[in-house]
Amino acid sequence: MFNWKNRRILKQCRESLHGGRKWLRLNRDLLPDKQVADFQAKLDALEVSIKAGQAKEAAAQVDKLQDSVGRSEEHTSELQSPCNL
Repeated sequence: MFNWKNRRILKQCRESLHGGRKWLRLNRDLLPDKQVADFQAKLDALEVSIKAGQAKEAAAQVDKLQDSVGRSEEHTSELQSPCNL
């Protein structure tokens, strides 16, 4: 059975993955190497969850990305959590 809610969550997670990669590309030079590696590992875990079609796991990975960024309001659209659906 096809689940539209999971599909919508995965779509938002893909958008978060894209936004996270963009954020990292723009801020890489400003961050310590360990923080860059940690953020990249979280992006990789998110990508694995998305490819596997695991909506709940992908949403949890997005939350971890948000926590690690400590972002301001201007980054909300780039790393939007699908948990608020």
